[in-house]
Amino acid sequence: MSRAEWMNGICLIWSRGRLISPSLPVGDDRYLNLNSQKRPPGRNLGEHRLVRRSGTTSRAMCDFHAPKCKRKVRNNFAPWLTPQIKRLMFERDKLRRASVINNSDAHWTEYKIARNNVNIAIRKAKTNYYKRYFETNIGNIKKSWKGVNSILGRTQPATEINRIDITTPLEISNVLNYHFTHIGPRLAGNIPETTVSFEDYITPSVSSFTLNEISCDVVHRLVSSLQINKATGLDGISARPLKEACPKIVPSLTHIINLSIRSGCFPEEWKISKVLPLYKEDIKSDPNNYRPISILPVVSKIIEKVIFKQLYEYLTDNNLLAVSQHGFRPMHSTLTALLEVTNNYWYLNIDDGLLNSVLFLHLKKK
Repeated sequence: MSRAEWMNGICLIWSRGRLISPSLPVGDDRYLNLNSQKRPPGRNLGEHRLVRRSGTTSRAMCDFHAPKCKRKVRNNFAPWLTPQIKRLMFERDKLRRASVINNSDAHWTEYKIARNNVNIAIRKAKTNYYKRYFETNIGNIKKSWKGVNSILGRTQPATEINRIDITTPLEISNVLNYHFTHIGPRLAGNIPETTVSFEDYITPSVSSFTLNEISCDVVHRLVSSLQINKATGLDGISARPLKEACPKIVPSLTHIINLSIRSGCFPEEWKISKVLPLYKEDIKSDPNNYRPISILPVVSKIIEKVIFKQLYEYLTDNNLLAVSQHGFRPMHSTLTALLEVTNNYWYLNIDDGLLNSVLFLHLKKK
């Protein structure tokens, strides 16, 4: 990428992904049928080893039918790139492709004219953008310097955490990883002991809960309902190839889930997630201002839905959930909680000539 392209706001980056064909070749289902794996007679593989083996086979399936590819993508991050300029860039690129194919002076001349027009339009748009930017931020030193640094192409300085300069992605990852792994035990150590039991807030029940094994039809519906635009876990298997190969992998996946239910163990490899630090607010160099988002393997979400459905039905059928719990429940939210206290308490107090004193609490990790 040339300096002119960078200064004009056209940043070419590499994107990695899988090249997935519209449909799998007819009759070519190598690596798809996980049930075809042979094991010694009389040997019953545990769910952990079976998951590892199926994960290896699934990755081989993806590499065979949807090989990983590396391609250039254009990151149009520049705010001065208008739709009109993008159309000019599209025409310029089209003329360049035609010039490469035909290799005639007329085509190259037409392309160069289009290229020059694009450069002129970008320079003019960029000038107008920064003119408006500085006029809008007169008196704002912070934003003015931000604009100057953007024009000069200056990078962000090193992040200072605990008086130590952190520069490399590995160092930043280690700092955030240490923070995320220690904040839980640290907060738990500050919680005072109590004699109150959670059982005081639930309705007693004489029934017992047992997980039931599931059928292939249930797993098929769950796999078919996966959203292909969700992030991929550490196993590198996204939802799309699973949906494409659904008829072939469902029997094996059902067997693994039922084996997990019978043994009472969740597969270890499906517990491992990659953590994405999500910035919330305030100072960006403070690890406390980041919230960890765990991205689990796609297949682990299927067994989670199986367990959740059975457990939630048991809790609701036996009235084990507190009536005042409005979080993480269907048809419940902060709005229903507000309506309940308004209709059942606040309005009654107002009718009796009383005042309502309300204390709102916000829990924050520090």
